[in-house]
Amino acid sequence: MSYHGILSTYILKKYLRNFFSALAALTLLSIIISISDEIRAFIDLKVDFSLIIKYLGYKLPYMFLYSAPFASLVATLLTLSGLNRTNEIMAMRTSGISTTRIIAPILVMSLIISFSVIILNETFVTGLHAKSTLIRVRDIWKSTPSGAEIRTNLIYKSKEGWVAYIKYFNGERNLMTGITLVYPGEENNIKRRVDAEKAVWDGSRWHFFDGIIRDFGDNNRENAVDFKDIYLPIAENPAKIASRRKLIDELTLRELNEEIKFLEIKGEKSGEEKLYLHFKISYAFSIFMLSFLAVPFGLRTGKYSGVILSFALSFAVGFVYWQILSIGKVLGMHSVVAPYIAAWGGNVLFLIAGSLMLLTIKR
Repeated sequence: MSYHGILSTYILKKYLRNFFSALAALTLLSIIISISDEIRAFIDLKVDFSLIIKYLGYKLPYMFLYSAPFASLVATLLTLSGLNRTNEIMAMRTSGISTTRIIAPILVMSLIISFSVIILNETFVTGLHAKSTLIRVRDIWKSTPSGAEIRTNLIYKSKEGWVAYIKYFNGERNLMTGITLVYPGEENNIKRRVDAEKAVWDGSRWHFFDGIIRDFGDNNRENAVDFKDIYLPIAENPAKIASRRKLIDELTLRELNEEIKFLEIKGEKSGEEKLYLHFKISYAFSIFMLSFLAVPFGLRTGKYSGVILSFALSFAVGFVYWQILSIGKVLGMHSVVAPYIAAWGGNVLFLIAGSLMLLTIKR
C-alpha cells in the first residue's frame, strides 16, 4: 500500500470509529426520548414488556438512519479536531499533503453512507418503520380500522399491482362511489383504466355501475367500452379496502413515485407527495452535506480544543440545519416554493457556506 493509501486508511478508521460511536450515542438518546414520551401510555394501557421490545426493535433501524447525518457531523469534527490537536494535520501539510487529500477519505465515505441510507430505506428500513407504527396503532393503542367506516379520497393498492382511487367509501353500506382503477403495464405505463360511478359489494365480489373501460395497446392506442353494470375480478372486501393506509413517511421512494403518477393521472394535486419524495433523498445526502460543512470547523479548531467544543459546534450546526429544514418543509407544504427547492434548499445553502469557508483555509 502506498503512503497516501496508508494515510487515507488511517484517517478513515478514525472517522468511522467516531461515526459509529456518535451514531450509537444519538440512537440511544432517541430511544430514551421515545420511551419517555410514551411510557405513561405503556403503563396506563398495561402494555406487555415483550411488545414494547418488539415495537422498539422495529423502530430501531429508522432511528439509526435518522441519526446518521448528525453522527457524521460529530464524527467529522472529532476526527479533524483530534488530528489538529495532536499536530498531525500540520505534519501532513509539512510533508506536502494537501488539505484536499486529508479530507477526501471523510467526504468520500460520507457520500457512500448517504447512498447506503437510500438503499437501506428502500429495501427494509421504511417497511420496518411502517410495522412499528402498525404495532403502536393496532397492538398498543388497540385501534384497528373497521370495514364499516366512512372514508373519502381513499387510495388502495392491491397485491396484484392495480391501484384504486375512491372518492367516497362507505363500509357500513358496502358501497363506494367515484371509482378509478388503474392497471399498470410492463413498461411503467397504463395497461387498463376503469372509471365507474359506483360499486356495491354483494358478499363475494364488487358490482360496478355506469362506467367506462379503457384498454391501451401499442402506441397508446385506446379501446374504450361503456358499461351499465359489470362484475370485476376484485376479491378485496370492504374491510380489506378500508384497512389502514400507510402514512406518507412510511412510503418508499418507489411507492411515492407511483402515488405521484396516479394522482397526476387523476388530475389531483401531488405537491405533498413530491415534497416527501425530495426530502427522503435530500435527508440522506445531508450526511455528506453536514460532513462537508464540518470540515472547515474541524480544521480551524485550536490545539487545546476538545470533545466539548466539537459537540457544541455540532449542536449549533445541527440546530441551524434542522431549522432550515423545518422552514423549507413548511414553505413546501403551503406551496410557497417548489418541492425540490423546499427539500434541497438547506443542503445547497450548507454546501455554499462550507465551500466559502474552505476557500479561506490554507491548502
